[in-house]
Amino acid sequence: MAFFAIQGKEASQRQKRFVTRYFFIPMGGAFVLVFIGHFAINGYYRHQMVANGYQRCPDTALLFARVTYSAWVKDPMLCHDSDVRRIVRRGHWDESFQVERMLEQRIQREEARVQRQQREAERQEARRLSEAAADKQG
Repeated sequence: MAFFAIQGKEASQRQKRFVTRYFFIPMGGAFVLVFIGHFAINGYYRHQMVANGYQRCPDTALLFARVTYSAWVKDPMLCHDSDVRRIVRRGHWDESFQVERMLEQRIQREEARVQRQQREAERQEARRLSEAAADKQG
């Protein structure tokens, strides 16, 4: 119809029926299918995420500025983690790898801290035992 309006011509009834039949009706159907597909796909992915043990973060936690995005995690505490929030900005798939790397480093640091504490406790125990043995001899 815009084609006829640009040329300043009036479209005939036959041309109007053609445009309606082959453009407007399919476009309206496609528009409806987009909405149906949106809900169907989101429902499918939501079901898959829950089945795999993921929980959805509250909308105010991560990706606050990304209204059409949602974040899913296995540990709900990550939704409010400041380090995760610093990494996750756009909801891009690469950010999940960065978060995973950061969490692995955090676990390694925690394991190293626990090992240091265990070694320090063993040293103190050995020192205490050696002092006790020295007191018995002396």
